[in-house]
Amino acid sequence: MNNRRWYLSFSSMLLLVLTLALVAPAITSADVGFPDDREIFGLGLQLSYRNWTIDDEVADDQVVVRQFATRLKGTVDVTKMIDLVVYTAGGFSQDRRETVSEISGLADTKLKAYGYAWNDQLLLGLGVNLPTGITALDDEEVRAVQSVSTNVLGFRMKDYGRGTDVDLSASLGFDVGRGWTVGGGLSYLVRGEYDLDTRTSYAPGNEFAATAGTDWRNDQWLFSLDSLYRNFGQDTVSGDGTFADGDQVETTARVTWRPSKWGGHFSLRHIFKQDSEYHWDLPASDTRVDNGNNIWLTLTPYYQFSDVVSVRALVDYVTVEQAMQQAMGAWSLGYGAGVDVRLHDRAIMDLRATKLVGRNEDDTIELSGFDVVLTLMWQF
Repeated sequence: MNNRRWYLSFSSMLLLVLTLALVAPAITSADVGFPDDREIFGLGLQLSYRNWTIDDEVADDQVVVRQFATRLKGTVDVTKMIDLVVYTAGGFSQDRRETVSEISGLADTKLKAYGYAWNDQLLLGLGVNLPTGITALDDEEVRAVQSVSTNVLGFRMKDYGRGTDVDLSASLGFDVGRGWTVGGGLSYLVRGEYDLDTRTSYAPGNEFAATAGTDWRNDQWLFSLDSLYRNFGQDTVSGDGTFADGDQVETTARVTWRPSKWGGHFSLRHIFKQDSEYHWDLPASDTRVDNGNNIWLTLTPYYQFSDVVSVRALVDYVTVEQAMQQAMGAWSLGYGAGVDVRLHDRAIMDLRATKLVGRNEDDTIELSGFDVVLTLMWQF
């Protein structure tokens, strides 16, 4: 609880300082378009609160799961050819049953350097995950993390700490016609071992990924289509057994329309995941985890009142088949509104609020909740 109070105080103070620094200069106009310029320096601060009430009609039981999260991202254009990105997060998560399970504190810090070459057509990446977060969780903290891990609930922080990870990536992009760009890339993530709880050491498997995509744009439209293949190595738990996560293919289509006052954004993301398997050495048995098709759909039409203020409607739909973090398939729907305010020529405040509803595939569990997000972004 002391960690949580400290972190909330720190977040509030940082938010106040940033707001005063951004508002003080002036309220100026914003350009609508597709800016591609790399920032010399950029800073993003996001505060979010999400609350779910889970009613099990069969068991006649009710569970409240909630999370406050603060995420901070900074980008620095070190040289004309090198960018550095720093990311960290923190907050608290609760599973409120007869006894409350809670975890709070800082998460890991992630550093990544990007190098641009060959007329900015080749992008090389080197990243490291620094284990500044929380591991070796006690039973109460494990229950709290498990409650926010379910994909359909959409919590922004699914874990509070991992091991020392290192990732390498390379990608190429080409302009192939008027407004058309194609590209692709490869990446490899080496994951470090860490203590999952007070009794278990966990060595997650390494990950290989390959991606390809294309987009077309002009002054008003942006169309993009991307595909990503991910292959996971076997996880080791205390050296006695392994978990083989299934390969997955992710396909994402996006459309953005920005003519003038009216506009909107639409995205559809589909993930097909092969079945996963447990291979326990002690005792000797195999357990299969059935995975399948997962879909994320977002729709955000907007109206721009002026160069300073715009409002938007928000619709998010998620349907998830059985996966490692949940017992069965489910869906959730979020709908609400948001407002964007340009505080300065390079500063934007984004406030969003949505109502959340959902059910499981057997129609025996009802989901209801709400989500509030405040984001401050500054670029120079």
